[in-house]
Amino acid sequence: MGKRQFAVIGLGNFGYAVAKTLAEKGCQIICIDESEERLERVRDIATHAVEADATDDKVLREVGVAEVDCAVVSLGRDMEASLLVAMALRDVGVKMLVVKAVSTLHGRILKRLGVDRVVFPEAEMGRRVAETLVSPSILDYLELGEGFGVAEVDAPKTFWEKSLADLALRTEYGVTILAIRRASKGERPVIVVNPSGAEVIREGDILVVIGENVNLGKLSAAGE
Repeated sequence: MGKRQFAVIGLGNFGYAVAKTLAEKGCQIICIDESEERLERVRDIATHAVEADATDDKVLREVGVAEVDCAVVSLGRDMEASLLVAMALRDVGVKMLVVKAVSTLHGRILKRLGVDRVVFPEAEMGRRVAETLVSPSILDYLELGEGFGVAEVDAPKTFWEKSLADLALRTEYGVTILAIRRASKGERPVIVVNPSGAEVIREGDILVVIGENVNLGKLSAAGE
């Protein structure tokens, strides 16, 4: 299987972060922006860095965007340009289209245009930060929708030296442990994925758990 191919259109903070992460994952990336200065940031990581107007479907075809697996659009607060680029990408037949929205209205219009995924980076980050502020033992949080989420939680002191079977977290708290992140003598932590009931929680462990938000809150409160 060949490397996955992406197009990233708009290289502000969000677009640059997407492009950089994709490059680190070994993907091929076409980066497009009208700013030469922004393109300079990605020249070392992009397969192609193109200074162009992405609302022109002819340009998109010429640089190979029609062949990518997914296109990501991030054009700051320019809603009109974002919509025009989304329409152009649909016209050239991009397989999957992800667009950053700046408002609820913008998001609704993008959905009507057939965008596969609409993202609200500021709102999503705001929710994640709020969760960690309300529950200090929650180190990070990812909302899954419909009242569910995934959280990284400091293992409460009352859990130390007890096995997962003894703790019965699914019964007591209504959450499921996906993994345990544990400090090691090396540079990288040890990750115990899908731990068994015999796994014993240690001081300093970080639990990666999934469940309803209200139950994640209850688990967090166990450490307070």
